[in-house]
Amino acid sequence: MNSDIERGWRGALDQFPLGRAALSAGVSFSLLSGGQLNQSVRVQSAIGDWVLRLTGADDQRFAINRDSECEVHQLAAQHGFAPPIIYAAPVQGLLVTAYRASPTLTWASARTPWVLRALGARLRALHSVPIPATLRVVSVPDTIAHYLDLGVGVKGPVPRGDLVHRIREPLTRYQRSGDVLCHHDLHHGNVLMSDPISFIDWEYGGCGDPLFELAAVLSYHDLSDAHIRLFVDAYDSTVDMKKLDDVSLLFDGLHVLWLDTANAWSMLPTSRQARLVKRLRAGA
Repeated sequence: MNSDIERGWRGALDQFPLGRAALSAGVSFSLLSGGQLNQSVRVQSAIGDWVLRLTGADDQRFAINRDSECEVHQLAAQHGFAPPIIYAAPVQGLLVTAYRASPTLTWASARTPWVLRALGARLRALHSVPIPATLRVVSVPDTIAHYLDLGVGVKGPVPRGDLVHRIREPLTRYQRSGDVLCHHDLHHGNVLMSDPISFIDWEYGGCGDPLFELAAVLSYHDLSDAHIRLFVDAYDSTVDMKKLDDVSLLFDGLHVLWLDTANAWSMLPTSRQARLVKRLRAGA
């Protein structure tokens, strides 16, 4: 590991008492695969086994509020849906959580029947957690508007005018389906196959629309109609599928906007890019 990078990690640990105790006891660092916007490292010592995450400087651009993230993560952790927080300094973009050795999902395993059933049931439980009045409210129309207001960004495979035309009608029809605790970014890399299933990286979390949460799983994993039926039935067989179709299209649109803004199309294999573009063009 680069010595300058390691000094940064050590400096972060030096900000809180348990971190200083870990430094005194002797620590080892190992880089973890992380998201496009953050850096994470596993910190092992006699004091504990942790994940230390430092965020980048693009929070405003991506509509991220680190104080809200901590509140959401803490609530999720209290109910067993996230690793416990060891230390948080939102202003510094520092978050330290307990390390869980459980593997994350892969894109392929997320499409297997037993995982879809387990994930549907687990999300049903997450969405049943009582939420405080202080929890950040995440609005689908407002989030889409935020990214549109940023401008085109990188020129991805979906022209901005085509995208706006495609989501206009479902956005006009959109009505929030409820107010529940949502993660809002449940791709396979954020799902820990612990017992029970738990979730990491809560930076987009908040009080949200449960259908938008389901739509994220559908979109990120390119679920077939049969996959969707398994997943939704495990969540709630009474879900309005037509409304879910609309919300899924909105999520696909938001996904494209995020990829454009982050210049992150290369994160997706060509085959997944093609499926995402195809869904947005269907019926256009």
